[in-house]
Amino acid sequence: MKQIKLFALISAVALTSSLAFTSCKKENKEAEPQNNNAPTAANGSEVKTQFSISIPTTGNKKANAPRRMQGTTVQQAGNFNDITAVYLYPYAATTGTDPVGASDVKIGNVIKLTDYVDTELKSTTTENTRKYSDVAVPVGTASFLFYAKSAAAGTSSQIGKTGMPNWEKANLLPSEIVFTPSVRCLAGSLTGDAKGDQIVAYLTSIARTTDGTKQWGSTADNAGMKDLFTRFTSLEAGSSADVQVVVSDLYSSVKDQTDPMAVALVASITNSTYAAINPSGTKENGDLITLNTGLQGFPANLELPDGAAALVWTGDPNTPGALPACAYTNNSIAGLVSSSTTPINKFVYPAELLYGVNSTIHTNDHTVLDKYAGSGKTWTAWVNTDDATNGYANSSRVVLASTRSIAIDKPINYGVGRFDVMAKLGSTVALTDREGVAISVPVGGYKLTGVLVGSQNPIDYMFHKVAGATDNYVIYDNDINVVSPATEYKVLGSADWAGVPTNYTLVYETPYATSSDEIYFALELENTGADFLGKSGVVPHGCKFYMVGKLKAEDASKSEASGFFFKQDFYTIAKCTISDLSKAYNVIPDLRSSEMEIGMSVDLEWQEGHTFTIDEWQ
Repeated sequence: MKQIKLFALISAVALTSSLAFTSCKKENKEAEPQNNNAPTAANGSEVKTQFSISIPTTGNKKANAPRRMQGTTVQQAGNFNDITAVYLYPYAATTGTDPVGASDVKIGNVIKLTDYVDTELKSTTTENTRKYSDVAVPVGTASFLFYAKSAAAGTSSQIGKTGMPNWEKANLLPSEIVFTPSVRCLAGSLTGDAKGDQIVAYLTSIARTTDGTKQWGSTADNAGMKDLFTRFTSLEAGSSADVQVVVSDLYSSVKDQTDPMAVALVASITNSTYAAINPSGTKENGDLITLNTGLQGFPANLELPDGAAALVWTGDPNTPGALPACAYTNNSIAGLVSSSTTPINKFVYPAELLYGVNSTIHTNDHTVLDKYAGSGKTWTAWVNTDDATNGYANSSRVVLASTRSIAIDKPINYGVGRFDVMAKLGSTVALTDREGVAISVPVGGYKLTGVLVGSQNPIDYMFHKVAGATDNYVIYDNDINVVSPATEYKVLGSADWAGVPTNYTLVYETPYATSSDEIYFALELENTGADFLGKSGVVPHGCKFYMVGKLKAEDASKSEASGFFFKQDFYTIAKCTISDLSKAYNVIPDLRSSEMEIGMSVDLEWQEGHTFTIDEWQ
């Protein structure tokens, strides 16, 4: 386990130096101060400073050095992403364990800096310092809370999204600084969405098909029709992709029959309100029937994974007034894995790349601008306060009226953790399904389309889980890393891990309380091969399925980050081997539940962080 002060989240190593402030007087920026008497903090006096952020561009800490992170989630082409929305909170000296405690009151206004967008930092230039003029720092300041986030461009799915504190609140206490996972879909239910409502209306209309004398699925039907009805109304996965495959399969079964019920079913399936025959479609690809535009793209239109659209069926074809009908549950089908379900509004985006530090300072009555070599922009390591060459040896630890330069002692860290997933198949030839049938590994393997991580919660001003938080959000990361020249992450059979790509998901710090604690995650894959029977039913070609894994505290306790499944400024690696398909779900199990039944063993290897080798799936 290595603590990642360079984080390996981005190939650009942002803010590994400390921060430096250099005070000045507007009328003569280089003149030494004449008054060395320090006003008290209570009188509101401030010192005007220049503020600078230094980024290394040489040596093994340079900002544009290649790192382990290769995904586009937090960096582009191996370059530094910039930071934005910098907030500094000044505090007087405190006596707590940390420089700034949860109930400390800042001694001046929040210091907000303009966006740190220096395009030259995205190249190999030595332009690696950004300066801000006339930054007012309160006299008496002895510590700072510093916060910032990445300025990377992209959608919320690509760069993550986190709910930020109310930075402008006048008397914001550290205990009120909370970073909250950002919900993908605020609706409490899928009911009410236009696409979803049309899908359930379509499925219900098919289930209620009548030939004029009897209902489809009634006891008066022949055995074949009864079986088709049972299979159809056992459908759990209600995404557009799943529904299109199922109705195509049903159409294929009845289109050539002359039975009145078969003719009626063809009419129900091809109802122009919902769908139409696709003349060029094939049964193998599940596109004999094409859904109308109004039914396509669900629940992706709500930023949700396909497996979140889970159906529940009610009614009986033999009971007038209570005929069959379907509706969406909040998420997964109760009873599959646990007795509870995950509400739709608990699916969240991955964490944003956050930066922060809680640090004391050093000051000096002299300018230290001369410590920047050459053009004044080459990085200097401000961290080493015992080094006389950095300008802060034997200096004061509090801002005085005479202060000309300020350095934050600690380097800025990353406020979130990273979850690395590597996935491969246990065989290059065939995997077995729930009935032991050998399913040939598709050419090119199965496509990884998402990673879901449970037990995510808001984090506080120190980026720790908020005390008592039990929201238990589920991160859904569908911006999957690709490796050139491939355009997709394909899960293939392999004897070892050489050449297996890695996907990177930013997560919130997740502690454990006891050695028996555990959290769950899932891989979302697309079935690019033949239909197979998984744990919760048939997984058709072209549809998503989910493999669930578990991280155990008893394994994580052996690491340097003991006490955490995911720790800020650290990363956790899960090496996942899929050896059979019998435990594949076509809807998402409840990843928050402690009642989950798991049939997966995890071996932990210590490589640059938590490494869980996942051999079996529940």
